[in-house]
Amino acid sequence: MHRNDVLACYEELAGLAAEALTSAQARDWEAFARQQELEAAALASLKRHQALPPYSAEIVNRLEALIRLILDRQQKIEALLLPWREELAMQLQSASSSRMLARTYGAQDGG
Repeated sequence: MHRNDVLACYEELAGLAAEALTSAQARDWEAFARQQELEAAALASLKRHQALPPYSAEIVNRLEALIRLILDRQQKIEALLLPWREELAMQLQSASSSRMLARTYGAQDGG
């Protein structure tokens, strides 16, 4: 992978992280899932090309800025996902409790 390709890949990751953040803010989980798949593919591409030539200070600084930007967006996404995960867990627990109560007491309703 050429150094410009690496920079382009990190630029793509930063863009995908921005899109994922927007999707998470809108609670558009289908779009969010698609963006996560694209991010995983971009990361896999980076991992396959670990032996890279040395970078200029300018490119290193740009890469560091992109990585910080990506991490910041991912942190914001996690903050948005936590309440959604907790809400989903409560809904699943409630549904499970309802099914258990129906199994336990449902047969006695006709009596």
